[in-house]
Amino acid sequence: MTKVIFDISASLDGYVTASDVRPEEPMGDGGQQLHEWAFGADARGREI
Repeated sequence: MTKVIFDISASLDGYVTASDVRPEEPMGDGGQQLHEWAFGADARGREI
């Protein structure tokens, strides 16, 4: 089995970012990929 290690922060209200948050990368390094992984790249999957 492969071991996966990643760096992620989540607040109690569910706000999630990757590491190294800064104005140029508000979701952190790789944050957009993290967002697409969590919610999918297809916008229809985000409809409530």
